[in-house]
Amino acid sequence: MSDNYIPVVDFEAYNLERKECLQEDLTKIGKQLVDAFSSIGFVYIKNHGISEADPSLPGDYKEAFNIDGNLFTRNKSEWPDDIAPGFSCKIKDFMERAKKLSLRILHALDEFFFNKCHSKIHTSNNPTTARSLYYPPLPDDLLPQQMRFGDHSDNTSISLVFQDDVGGLQVKGFDGCYVDAKPIRDTVLVNVGDILQHWTNGKLKSTVRRVVAKAHERQGRSTRRSLVYFVLPHNDGLFNEPLVYKDESLNSEDDLSIKPILLEKWLFEKMKQFWEVTRLQKQKKC
Repeated sequence: MSDNYIPVVDFEAYNLERKECLQEDLTKIGKQLVDAFSSIGFVYIKNHGISEADPSLPGDYKEAFNIDGNLFTRNKSEWPDDIAPGFSCKIKDFMERAKKLSLRILHALDEFFFNKCHSKIHTSNNPTTARSLYYPPLPDDLLPQQMRFGDHSDNTSISLVFQDDVGGLQVKGFDGCYVDAKPIRDTVLVNVGDILQHWTNGKLKSTVRRVVAKAHERQGRSTRRSLVYFVLPHNDGLFNEPLVYKDESLNSEDDLSIKPILLEKWLFEKMKQFWEVTRLQKQKKC
């Protein structure tokens, strides 16, 4: 496959340094995003307005460090600033800028519905989360076919992925084969999650991905780091409410006959299914 299998969209006309976007530019960007999300489900966004300095956060002490919107509402939060000076200020600044960029991406996709459903980001009523990931050096006794992160999709609306230059992220293509989502300097990799796929009745694709151990990692004993911003709607929103997307109804009769379910409950059920599958897989290996 070619290196440009995942398309690159220029976000210059609506980047974080601009207060507004001309309608013609918004329409153009929206079409490019829909085209990408309707096919591969991933897109690189360049000229987005988030500097490279934001995602360079220490991850040596934990495999993952999750930060949700409650940090903006609590009067007092505990931070590892003693071992990582300035961590709290940097992550808060990053999350605010990631929120702003996410809302602009959603606005480009749909000018009303998506923004309304994500209006409570960084409050106690919204599970949007930033995650700092650290992948340690690979051991010599790595099991056959063992990966950094197995096959999965995101239970999100969209996800923003800031990765280092080590690589390893792969996306499942139309033919069932995996292609490398190679790091491109000064871009953020954006993917559709299960929620957006559901809301658009499958028009926008939540593509399966994985993180594999590359040959140079095994040889060089290198580490891998990434920073991901998982964007979700507010908890008390209806996950299966009727949706009209771009003047076209996307709900099937089955969707509308199902008893309404809040997003918070839907996420809980999804996570319960995930951990049950994981438990069964572990039992089979034993």
